[in-house]
Amino acid sequence: MTKLWARTLLRRAAAGGGTAPRAGVGSRTEAVAGAFAPASVPSCGILRMHVDAAPEGPALRLGGAMEIVDHFIARYSKEYDFYSRAAHLVSQALERDLKESGVRCIVTYRAKDIKRLEEKCRQRAPKKKYKSVEDIYDDIVDLAGVRIALYFPGEQDQVEKAVNRLFDLTAKKSFPESNERPPGKEFSGYSATHYRVRLKERELIDLDKRYAKARVEVQVASVLMHSWSEVEHDLAYKPLSGDLSEAEKRSWTSSMDWLSLANCRSGCCKRRARIESLGTVDSSITMNSQLTC
Repeated sequence: MTKLWARTLLRRAAAGGGTAPRAGVGSRTEAVAGAFAPASVPSCGILRMHVDAAPEGPALRLGGAMEIVDHFIARYSKEYDFYSRAAHLVSQALERDLKESGVRCIVTYRAKDIKRLEEKCRQRAPKKKYKSVEDIYDDIVDLAGVRIALYFPGEQDQVEKAVNRLFDLTAKKSFPESNERPPGKEFSGYSATHYRVRLKERELIDLDKRYAKARVEVQVASVLMHSWSEVEHDLAYKPLSGDLSEAEKRSWTSSMDWLSLANCRSGCCKRRARIESLGTVDSSITMNSQLTC
């Protein structure tokens, strides 16, 4: 019955001067368009254009998770400059505000590298079972990112106040999620606070208002922690020549224990400097500072 219906449509299309549908994806849609369109309108017409412009549609979902990743990467490649500009605007606002507040830090920004993003999506696809391009956008939250590396971790509260004042905060997440440490170890893992923000449209010039739609992740941690994060990301989770040996893992863990101590002492130095700047050093305050280290 279906074949008879299709042949009837083809005959009507030919009789009306329409173009016969091409073989392949969308041929049935073109047949319908050709059967009911005037002779002067190509059968591909508006219907086919709409299908081509909607990569998130049902046809794509049937193509598999990897095909969805391909379409996502193609779309993100065109949007890369958009995310880079959004991240730049966020970093500029934070750097200016924190400098005026006397917070010593390094502020950097980036849009996620296209090649690394593709690798990440392909690794996550089997588990996440992406059904649309939008699923990937919801999953990868740091396409636009800003890092604030603090010389003194104790100043994080000032950064949080600046984030809340300058942007629309949509989410906040702290690492580690628990205070538990491995027995005999000082280092409990990556320690930072991540904020997901959007620029306030009303405070942007007309040319930049569109960047208020971008979601930007602001990562705040100490200088030492950000340095560790970079190395850990490449070596511990993405080794170039196989997994780390047990000896390398022990050496890595030992280095992290040292990092935890150094990170703590940087906070102690900051507190000591503030106490000395007051001109009157109370021995009990000094002792308490030492104990908190």
